[in-house]
Amino acid sequence: MKLLPFLAAHGFPWSQAAISLVSALIGGLIAGFLTVLAQDKAIRAQRQTVQDAEAREVSGILKAIEEELSDVDGWFIDWLEKTLKDRPQQPLNITPIHQNPFTIFDANAAAIGKIADPELRQMIIRSYIRAKTLLDLVNHYSEKYTIWQQLRHGIGADTSGALSMRDELLVRMSDIERLTEGIKPTLTRALELLRKTSAK
Repeated sequence: MKLLPFLAAHGFPWSQAAISLVSALIGGLIAGFLTVLAQDKAIRAQRQTVQDAEAREVSGILKAIEEELSDVDGWFIDWLEKTLKDRPQQPLNITPIHQNPFTIFDANAAAIGKIADPELRQMIIRSYIRAKTLLDLVNHYSEKYTIWQQLRHGIGADTSGALSMRDELLVRMSDIERLTEGIKPTLTRALELLRKTSAK
């Protein structure tokens, strides 16, 4: 407290000190405000960079899924339709499929949730679920067909077992036929949406 009277007695320039103090405060406020603006701009730019990278990733995955579903449609579904066309009332020998035709979907299933279009997302998931169900059914049918053939033609053939298994195989063939027909509209719509999306 004795410092202030001392400064006043010796001609301390109060007005100059006040101006310097106010200038320093204003300069600090401006610098702080500009720092906050720069940080906000950097955060927005980083967020946009992440969003752009994610959009490119999803776009690439969608193109790969389009290719995979086109293959499933052109190879698996068409093959089944030709195999089942005008089928006799006897079980058919349908070759099992041991390779996984869904590698792209399986590797990128978590990214499906990032697809913005809800109809596209739903059609992709529905197509894969139906195609995987159909593949499992074909493979199960093929195993049963092999057993049926062994019952019919093996040593000590079991005719009663062969007859009941034949009926079961015919039911499974009808299931395969129904699922093959049922997947077509879903697959067609999914491919339509995928092609529209990749054209953007």
